Amino acid sequence: MITVFNRRELMITLSMEEQMAARQCLSDAGVNYVLRTKNLTASSHQMGHLGIHPQAVLEYRIYVHREDEERARAALRSMGR
Repeated sequence: MITVFNRRELMITLSMEEQMAARQCLSDAGVNYVLRTKNLTASSHQMGHLGIHPQAVLEYRIYVHREDEERARAALRSMGR
């Protein structure tokens, strides 16, 4: 089980395609992960979205168990990340 106390942040990206590829790579390698998303426009309802690229409104963070960090990084290196 991955908790806030035993996890390591593996990557942060704004690209849906990149996080999907990373998740597939981790799954293929048998590495458990947790995906967290953050809406970058949520706090600016009155301000609008001026200057924010429409493809970059979500931030994706992938976490792995600290014991799996090296195996996860090796799996991501194999996909060219």
